[in-house]
Amino acid sequence: MHVRLQTWFPFEIQVYINGREYLARKLDREGIEYTRYDNSFIDLADLEKAQELADQIESRKFSRTFDNFAERSNPILKRIDSKSFRPVTTGVLTNASTPPMLCSTELQP
Repeated sequence: MHVRLQTWFPFEIQVYINGREYLARKLDREGIEYTRYDNSFIDLADLEKAQELADQIESRKFSRTFDNFAERSNPILKRIDSKSFRPVTTGVLTNASTPPMLCSTELQP
């Protein structure tokens, strides 16, 4: 995970997450064996469970985590929000979006 902070007004913040790394940690916790090559999985012991865990990534609410990183990355963020320089409705990341995750499978006999 890393945070990108725009250094000019309005100090936009982007938070990036590697979904495959996140999934690998969940697989480790579940005790599911897998083999990785670079940033991909080439073997999964339990494909159905891995898919279930991957689906949870999309449904998880990351806003609290993102807000925490945003506040830690930009110490004047609360001051900007308090002066109403931009609309804030649900926290510091009002325009959070999640781009689609790319999934690919290649089954061999």
